[in-house]
Amino acid sequence: MNDFTLDKRLAADTFPVTDLPLSQVLLMNDARYPWVILVPRHASISEVFELSITDQQQLWREATQLGEAMKTALGETKSILPR
Repeated sequence: MNDFTLDKRLAADTFPVTDLPLSQVLLMNDARYPWVILVPRHASISEVFELSITDQQQLWREATQLGEAMKTALGETKSILPR
């Protein structure tokens, strides 16, 4: 993970929030939606299937924890789709 560098386009469109064990958490620069991106800190990886099974499982755990935290913080406004 040492050689990881965030893509310049993604860096220009986001704000860093925090680092999790595997991923960097980024907030999109779009005030209309609470759009958060998890970026695994692995050089040369652009797709989830390129991660090891262990890292895929960790990414899923991080996504689940982030989703729970966002739902707690934002309530039903987390979802932008009508119910």
